[in-house]
Amino acid sequence: MQELDLKAVGARLKTFREDFIGDQASMAKEANMNVKTISFVENGHRAPNQKLLSYLSSKYKLNQDWAMTGKGDRINNETFDDKYVHNLHAKVIGIERELADMKLLMETILEKLK
Repeated sequence: MQELDLKAVGARLKTFREDFIGDQASMAKEANMNVKTISFVENGHRAPNQKLLSYLSSKYKLNQDWAMTGKGDRINNETFDDKYVHNLHAKVIGIERELADMKLLMETILEKLK
């Protein structure tokens, strides 16, 4: 089973919020949640809870599978293309993580070579 990439999930939900709702305070108010919770989710520190996903799904037709994995349509009944701009932010986050891992590996190797 693949590990959940919370940074990518958060990036997708942030882009979704910006496109459909507005700021974090508006989303928190609509979903009857705390702004800090929304921030933690969007920054990849916490997985979104079912309450938030269900709310976004029922009101804005968010595809929960897309939110959690990036696969499928962003909106239920929307044609999927992985080059859509709302998927790019999540991909950039993934690339940044891979680069950070490579940098750490290179630093470790260089340290051993000294």
